Amino acid sequence: SAQDSFLSEYTPPENNPRTWVSGFTGSTGDGLFLVHPALVAHSQASFFLCVDGRYHLQADLECPRHLVEVCKVGQSAEAETSLKKQIEVYCNLMKSVEDRKLILGFDARRTSMAFAETLKKWTDELGFTLHPFLENEPSFAMNLPGWRTQKPVHPVTFDYLGRSPKTLNAVITKGQHLGKELSGIEPGDNPCVATTASDDAAFLLCARGYHLPFSSSILAYTFSSSQKCVVFLPEESKSCEVNFASDSGLEIQIVRSDLAELYHVLAAQKLTSFHYQGSRTNAFVPSFLSKNFAAIEQSHKFTMLEKCRAQKTPQEIEEFKRINLCSSRAISKTLRFAKSNHASLNELSLTQELFKNYQAEGCLELSFRTISGTGPNGAIVHYGTPSAQNQLSKGEITLLDSGAYYASGLATDCTRVFFNAPEKTASPAPWQKEIYTLTLKAFIGGMTAVFKKETLGKEIDALVRAPLVEKSYNYAHGTGHGVGILVHEPGVRISPLAEYPLPENAVVSMEPGCYLEGKGGVRIENVVVVKKHTTLADHLEFENLIWVGFDWDLIDVAILSEREKSWLKSYEDRCQELGTTVTTCQL
Repeated sequence: SAQDSFLSEYTPPENNPRTWVSGFTGSTGDGLFLVHPALVAHSQASFFLCVDGRYHLQADLECPRHLVEVCKVGQSAEAETSLKKQIEVYCNLMKSVEDRKLILGFDARRTSMAFAETLKKWTDELGFTLHPFLENEPSFAMNLPGWRTQKPVHPVTFDYLGRSPKTLNAVITKGQHLGKELSGIEPGDNPCVATTASDDAAFLLCARGYHLPFSSSILAYTFSSSQKCVVFLPEESKSCEVNFASDSGLEIQIVRSDLAELYHVLAAQKLTSFHYQGSRTNAFVPSFLSKNFAAIEQSHKFTMLEKCRAQKTPQEIEEFKRINLCSSRAISKTLRFAKSNHASLNELSLTQELFKNYQAEGCLELSFRTISGTGPNGAIVHYGTPSAQNQLSKGEITLLDSGAYYASGLATDCTRVFFNAPEKTASPAPWQKEIYTLTLKAFIGGMTAVFKKETLGKEIDALVRAPLVEKSYNYAHGTGHGVGILVHEPGVRISPLAEYPLPENAVVSMEPGCYLEGKGGVRIENVVVVKKHTTLADHLEFENLIWVGFDWDLIDVAILSEREKSWLKSYEDRCQELGTTVTTCQL
């Protein structure tokens, strides 16, 4: 796994066991490290890595093929199926070679409880032996340096968030507004909600720590009961200074790295049940709770915390509007500069120019490693290694995907593509204009979508893809993800796999794309908020939050409908008012 014990998406390389053994730096993609000689001989590699469509090209570039066998699948859900099939192959091989069971070990601190339960189901079906490592043994064995931080934790004001630790604690522990979320709770019960996800800690405490690169989160586990919130700081963050708002109205107790102390603090509260979401809690904590509180019932299907986080308050929505306007100014300024000065820029210097403009707008940290891919590198969906050796050559298209954090610790995210040719010294190739304009049509279809409240995320995804699919193009990633404390926030998705509707007041990206290996790629991305439709009852629509103009050098106006042109004209007029246009609108 690439995760840490807080289930982070962006784990620093020095604390990333998968990168340490395979060289692969993508944010997702599970692997199997082979130890037995028969398994290595069968695979002709010591590591089996499974990646979805976002990372096919990246894995080819980063993984040494004599050491890593790469399995490429389409959507991320297919990766789990492929991993299971490969384990079955290894099970059969071990039985044929030595007539013994395969032993599969996993690091319980770096594995979600949900995936640990999946492995247990596979154990029952395939008959291998499952061994959880509870004390970081794999990391110690590979001498992984690990990650430590001493950055202080500080509160975020109510004006930014419209939330307080006290009200959030009441919502998740006392059943306020929950319906039957904590079913079976009787008067006198004292349930405890546990989570190990770093953004959950930041959310519940209304505080920020910036404890990891590209994250405003806090490296902490939290245990929330009606009495207090216990914040456990493991080794990674045990010496951090911690400050919370004096008027939070909630008792917050800090436990620094000592599991015995954690046990005594929890035991003193006379808790009656533990609740957590399996995908948001590592497998170590439920094991710790089972060992020390064997008589107390555990439930792993608590989703209210995720639901609360997905539905933004009015204050958060206003803050998203403010910070996305800050980012819009920084991005558009960078794009105008790049359009005029591409000959003196390379991928790396472009990211540096952008970061300088972000900082001028008050940026505290980037929300992910900027993707700056010119020419063929733009076809690598999550190209995260911009190089000073890759000049922005005339006649190529360049993809720039970036985001930032400001004082509230909420994330922004935006992608634009531009053509390298100042003063009309070159013209785009037909294929460049085609994939850009078709992606723009898909994007506008999503931005103008009107849908019933019960419409599933996968149905909106299909609507957005339609203009590309009609011309035999497609993209191997989702159309949208939630945005919040994390730039990729769980609980909200627009993708072929999203079997649930979008909640009102959720903030989500809209980002169709089109990628041609060896040539270049296009992705157009704004952030939107899901709102009640202005006139249609029981319908929703998207309100735009990003105002960055488009590169009209790449737009084929002839294939735009009148409706699309009208939307574009209105959008560019607003950008003109805000000073965020990139090139002159042809409408």
